[in-house]
Amino acid sequence: MIKAISFDIGGTLIKPSENKSLIQQLSTLSTKSTEVVKRAYKEHFLTKCISLAEFCEETNITQAVLLNRINHYYKSKAQATVWEDVPVVLEQLKRLNLVLITISNSSYMNPFHLNSYGLQSWFAQEIYSYEVGYAKPHVSIFQYAQQLLQMRPYEILHVGNSYMSDYLGAKRAHWNSILLH
Repeated sequence: MIKAISFDIGGTLIKPSENKSLIQQLSTLSTKSTEVVKRAYKEHFLTKCISLAEFCEETNITQAVLLNRINHYYKSKAQATVWEDVPVVLEQLKRLNLVLITISNSSYMNPFHLNSYGLQSWFAQEIYSYEVGYAKPHVSIFQYAQQLLQMRPYEILHVGNSYMSDYLGAKRAHWNSILLH
């Protein structure tokens, strides 16, 4: 029986921004390939395996230009809103006495967490990759959440919009999983 539901945040609870992703924007600033920028982004912003200086060195983006682009990106992202049906669904799930949490591959530089959207009161726990040191789909972030919940894998359902990060990540942790389109 399902006792807890974990939600991805961006694209699942929050409508995606109309702007290009931050990785796409940073790729246009770099002389390196998009794959190099993606890898460096994950290693610095999501799991903090490399420093900001190392990120800049690997991507050939100066720190001043990088921080300026990031600030601009998050200012424009602040316009994002919650999907219309999210509060109704969360209310129904709470009435069923399910424990609700979030698991997000969020950068430590992202100032917009659940409280920015008025959603924090629905969730018992917010788990961010930069705090845990692992990003979805790594099984360790799901295991971390499972330890916090003190539940068995089959008692947890993860809901997200990314096939690789959310659906397969949760499946690899032996959780139930739903992919939203």
